[in-house]
Amino acid sequence: MFGRSWPEMTSLTIEYATSETEPPSLTLEALSLFATHMPALQRLRIGLDARIIPKATKPSARSMRSIELSLENSPLDEISWPDVAVYISGVYPKAFISPDYPD
Repeated sequence: MFGRSWPEMTSLTIEYATSETEPPSLTLEALSLFATHMPALQRLRIGLDARIIPKATKPSARSMRSIELSLENSPLDEISWPDVAVYISGVYPKAFISPDYPD
């Protein structure tokens, strides 16, 4: 993963073009990888398939750093909002979810 090459990176954007037939290939579990391999990250703009909730009750990684997350173009079922919030707060307890990511 490129995070191992740039552990001091503070901002990352991964663009994803939306398609109803082809959702993003990354899921919420990717957040644990960012927390592990990119500990200095302060802003993350990414599209995730948020309909897939990790089965682990406790995320494999946790970052206590404040981070601004923009989960653009991330499919999310209304019924799973609470589970998504619990997972994100387990990985990034100090996360701010931004509806619009400033460039």
